[in-house]
Amino acid sequence: MKNNHSNNFKWNYNYIATHKLADETLEKYRIEKINPEETFVRHPVYWSYYVSQYGRVISMKWGKASLLKAHIGGQPDRQYLYYCFCLAGEKHTIGAHRAVADVFCPNFWDKFAHLEAHHLDGNRFNNDYHNLILLPRSLHKAIHNIKKMVLLKDGVLLQYGNPLDLLEETGLTLEEILLANKGKKKPLKSTGGYTVFDIKGHLLGFQYYPQKRKERKTKKK
Repeated sequence: MKNNHSNNFKWNYNYIATHKLADETLEKYRIEKINPEETFVRHPVYWSYYVSQYGRVISMKWGKASLLKAHIGGQPDRQYLYYCFCLAGEKHTIGAHRAVADVFCPNFWDKFAHLEAHHLDGNRFNNDYHNLILLPRSLHKAIHNIKKMVLLKDGVLLQYGNPLDLLEETGLTLEEILLANKGKKKPLKSTGGYTVFDIKGHLLGFQYYPQKRKERKTKKK
């Protein structure tokens, strides 16, 4: 499976390079990294907070560094890890996944408040930046219907775990990839259990989750 885009910070490299917390600060306040690669970067909205690519957060309020503790919240069947951030004297609850995605994932739409962070492996507690992608709600809904995606190239099925890698390989947009089965487009064929579409000369194959049927509500007379 191809999943290469997130082996480094190339998507947001410039921002990360100029807004990361110095190692000297971590050493001063005795905050140990998970590994040598862990990098804490200032959140673009909540400037007093620095987020790592693994979902940990450091607060620099009052000029002192302290590692924040995440809490579990949400509905019983849809729980996430959350942090409490303060901005202009008000408290804000933000998901760890969204905080990581805001810093480390590319934003192609420039609609910061209207995007959602998606967990690629379906594990809501896996907030590693490898596992996240920022999407508008329509594409977030669409990606939940996709089980697997492949690129058919030279007779070989190349599986992709992240649509960003498919974007890089083909030059297609995320809309073209994730909405391949929408509109008037008809699949060319099925092969290896995948429904194949020709999108601008690229043969993309998808396995979709079964659609749930909506039960009709009967009115009582």
